[in-house]
Amino acid sequence: MMAARQLTTTSAMTFNERVYRGAQWSEVIHLRQLSQPVIEAVKRLLTVRELPHSWDSYESPPPSELAIGVAIRLLIGVDLDEFPSPRIVPISGGGVQLEWDVGSRELELEILSDGTIRYLKVEEGEPTEESEIGPSHFARLASLLSWLISETS
Repeated sequence: MMAARQLTTTSAMTFNERVYRGAQWSEVIHLRQLSQPVIEAVKRLLTVRELPHSWDSYESPPPSELAIGVAIRLLIGVDLDEFPSPRIVPISGGGVQLEWDVGSRELELEILSDGTIRYLKVEEGEPTEESEIGPSHFARLASLLSWLISETS
């Protein structure tokens, strides 16, 4: 597996991602086309990927390549210039979580080791919606992010 360790706006990054049928594919992303907030978020994901086994002292593996790949595709598909940069944290079981706060709204996207995405919407400190979506349902993810930045009623 190849991944650039030093990401700059003039480099390209390659990463492998396992898909559900066990196949593998590689994708090259030209970082010149990405905003600096996206590049910084991808760099943080690649750092989280390097955590050792049992990073949480409960025998958890580091985030899986699939979870990292789904998170990277999500970040690349979102214009982060319109959003605050997400907090990126590892989760037990080999996943990663992206968290945003905008005003009184919060959105948490938990990407599990198998690529499944769970989300939690919070408004004024109260959970309002929680569900699960597949990694290829980027239209639903776009609507969640639109909710995050839309005017509160």
